[in-house]
Amino acid sequence: MAFKDLFKTKAERSAYAKGRRDQYNKEHPLTNYAVEAIHHSFNKDGTRFGKPYSVLGSRHKTASEANKACKAANEREKYRKERVLEAVRNKKVNVFNSNDSTYTEYRVIKKKERL
Repeated sequence: MAFKDLFKTKAERSAYAKGRRDQYNKEHPLTNYAVEAIHHSFNKDGTRFGKPYSVLGSRHKTASEANKACKAANEREKYRKERVLEAVRNKKVNVFNSNDSTYTEYRVIKKKERL
């Protein structure tokens, strides 16, 4: 049986299609901002290990939500970043422990997409 045979009128068919669209939009909301995580790694002698790479983190509808999440994430990483940069300045990076050789920075970017 075809899709068009399930409904008696065109109005029923269009109402059903609108309902499905609304349900999809409810389940997959449109987001305008994202928090991007930028990972930095270092060698034993304090030089950069490869290029910093970024990963898309959390997605948010409003800029204030994204800024709040970004600020909280940067606060969490604050002491780790200080510890790693201090080791880089002294050129004594412990590459066997990722907590001592890498850190992550977070920033807000505009990214319009559905979840």
